[in-house]
Amino acid sequence: MTVEPRKSSFVPALGAHWLTALYDPLTRIWRAPSRIRRSVIASLALEPGMRILELGAGPGRLACQIKQAHPEVEVEAVDIDPKMVARAQKEAATRGIEVAFRTGDMTSLAREGRYDRVYSTMTFHHLEPAAKTAALAAAHGVLDSDGHFVVADFSRPRDPLQWALFAWIQQPLDGFANTRPHRDGRFEQALRDRFGGVRSAQVWRTIAGTIESFVCTP
Repeated sequence: MTVEPRKSSFVPALGAHWLTALYDPLTRIWRAPSRIRRSVIASLALEPGMRILELGAGPGRLACQIKQAHPEVEVEAVDIDPKMVARAQKEAATRGIEVAFRTGDMTSLAREGRYDRVYSTMTFHHLEPAAKTAALAAAHGVLDSDGHFVVADFSRPRDPLQWALFAWIQQPLDGFANTRPHRDGRFEQALRDRFGGVRSAQVWRTIAGTIESFVCTP
């Protein structure tokens, strides 16, 4: 069953649906995403037989990279944008691997069993504040009791330059209301409010602002 996107709950890649086609080529050029993907994979600490879920699959590159490196892991991935899901499915077919991509709302995940790992990269800043809270609750709800949730996204700027870059570049693209919780630390606090254990895994200073990855346990 597919879930139609709720237009009020997210901002599409690059801020507009008509720019979605440019998202994948641009992220291939920008070096930060590849470093973030490697860090997230390391933080997942995957083992054979695990069942994992990605929230906000985008063009599917990370899910496919994980499946190729860990073919014994069952990989599922959801994205609210059908165009992104179609791109992700094409990516998996091109690589000749099997990843269960589907259109779905990460704020209300189907309770189809539990996952050993849940992860998300550069997706939460697209969500409205209420949707961020709902998505964290959904991730917590499908996470196994001894699993963990890994999330990488924009975080508190670590210096004035990072603050300015985020304010001038990223916030106009994705909306000030959606991105403000990442700038002022409320997103990190929301993680700590929802999960029993939260640790910062890595911080990156980028041309669009500060990005940070967190490892969260129930």
